[in-house]
Formats: sequence, structure tokens, C-alpha cells
Amino acid sequence: MRVVRVTAFDARAARGKPAACHRMGQLEKDRFRLVAYTTLGHRIDPRIPLSIAWMTLMGLLIVFLLLTPLTSIRLNPYDRLDQIFDHLQVPRENVPKHYEINLKVFLPYRPGVDYGKRNFTFDGFVKIIFRCETPNRKILLHSARQLGFRVQLFDDLGKEISLQDHYHNHSQELLHIQPADLLTAGVDYTLHINYTGGFDNGNFTGIYSAPYRHETEKRWMLATHLQSMDARTLFPCFDIPDAKAKFKATVEHPFGTNAVSNTIETLVVNNGNWTITAFKETPLMSTYLFALCVSDFPYTETHTLKGVRVRVYTEPSKVNDTGTALDIVPRLLDFYEDYFQYEYPLMKLGELI
Repeated sequence: MRVVRVTAFDARAARGKPAACHRMGQLEKDRFRLVAYTTLGHRIDPRIPLSIAWMTLMGLLIVFLLLTPLTSIRLNPYDRLDQIFDHLQVPRENVPKHYEINLKVFLPYRPGVDYGKRNFTFDGFVKIIFRCETPNRKILLHSARQLGFRVQLFDDLGKEISLQDHYHNHSQELLHIQPADLLTAGVDYTLHINYTGGFDNGNFTGIYSAPYRHETEKRWMLATHLQSMDARTLFPCFDIPDAKAKFKATVEHPFGTNAVSNTIETLVVNNGNWTITAFKETPLMSTYLFALCVSDFPYTETHTLKGVRVRVYTEPSKVNDTGTALDIVPRLLDFYEDYFQYEYPLMKLGELI
């Protein structure tokens, strides 16, 4: 017997009592009449409680779920990295804690300073401490416009871990690192990565070079604009906003230039034709907030009432025009600290104009 049509109606309403007049408590107890017709036209008229009808529907749903192919469930967090936009968010199997960044920038900032083929390039080294959240054999880092990777991996005791492979996918902007052994959940690991990069891109994103004129000379500065996901052009990293970490940077730059970053300098030393500037560790922050500028800009300086150092950097020909900024910025910082009752978290504030 095959049922071809099923209808339902309120049994009480069928006896001439409108269902709208029933109280809610009565409606919950109403039984529904299921009227079915077979292919032969015979009428089946059982009385079935509403709860049984719901149980039947739930049973059908469970059967449907059981019959759903398991292949439709995404078990591998890496299986769609070749799909558009999927590579923008790497799996959270490894979470960064600290970055130590060392850069040597070949900036021909003025005529007479020339590094030949190394002009507008930099040598980089990044030390990344990260925690393994779930056991895995793959470390994914964002990396763009970089070459010549040399990678080492160490466990929490400082013992080097062999790597099965590492390679860079330029189209996906991903550096794949595959340890030979399974990483253990809850353990901190350390990556050492040497690489080279460039900053002669001309589009003012990521790490870039920008020209300016001083009298009759054309000069160059290095700057960064890492929002929203261009920190990967400066150093390999987990370039996603919620993967916050602390950063500590050291920059080797041409003698005659100065380096500016998020935090105050802890070391400035000249070494022949180079100057080495080291910076204090940053608070916990996202990768896109990291900032770096190398130029020959002079600066003027003052301090807030609470001792925060304020500097205004500008082109050499405009250094006498920094008075307004030098007057307003410290007062604004003092005002907002008092208004929000929140102390500025850094020891310095730098303005480039």
C-alpha cells in the first residue's frame, strides 16, 4: 500500500468548534487526525498524538544525517588552501607568542650611497616563538615578496627538530614548513628564519620606499604600511589580526639615517658605514600594527607632563615648521590620558610629517 496524499486537521474544529476559541492549554492536548488515501482510494483514519508526529520527523532527520556522505565533512584544515581567500586565514593549530626581528636595509637614501644590485633590498632574520595548540606536522606562515629562506625549528629545550621540507607558495603568500616529527600540543617551539626581501614596490603598501626632494637632490626613505595584511612583506608571520604577540626589533641601516619603530630605542651604535638601532619590546599587539621607518629626517623633541618623549620627524628643509605639532601633540596626549583615565602605554610617541 502506497500513500499518495496526506492531510491534517483539528478534530475538534471538525466538530464545529473553532480552534481559535480554544485556550493554549487545550490546544497543546489536541489530537490531530491524519487522513490518508491509498492508491485504491481507501481511507485510512488513525488518530495520532502530535508528539508522535514530531518523533517521526526527528527520526527521518536522523536517517538523513546518517546517510550524508562523510566526505562532505571537512576534517583536514589544510585541504582548501588552494581555494580563493581560504589561505588568508591559516589554521589556528599553532599560535605565536613572540617575534624577534633583525633587518639590514640597503637604502640608497641620498646620492653617493649605492649598494649596486642590493639597492632597495634587505636581509632579514626572524625568531618566532609559538605554541602548538593541536598535534600537527605543518607550520603555515604568511610571507610575500621574499626569497632565500633558511629555516630551523627548535623545541622548548633548544634541541633542533629535523624538517621534512619547507617551501614557499608565492601565489598564496604562504611559507609551508613540515617538521619530520609530530608537534606536541601545549609545547612552545621556536623558528629561526633567514630570508631576503625588497621594498622598491612604489605602491606604498607593506614595506616600501618613498622619494622626496632635498634642495636639488632626490632622496629616499623606507617606510611601512602594514594594514590590513601586509606585515608578511616585512617578515614571515601569522599575519592575522587575532594572532597577537610581542615584537622586538633590531635594524641595521646606513650611517647618516635614523630608524623609528613602535617603541623607544634601547641601543643606537655606529659601526663603520652602518648604524645599529635596537628597540624595546612592544606590548601584545597584532602584526599589522608593527611599524618601521628609516630616513635621514631630523627631528625636534619635547616631553609630556608624565615624561613621554614626543618627537616630530620631517624633511630637512621643513624642520623649522614642526613647532605647531610639537606644541599640540604633548598637550593632546595629556588631555586624553586625563579624560579617559588611561595612561599611554609606551615611553615615546613619534610623528613623521
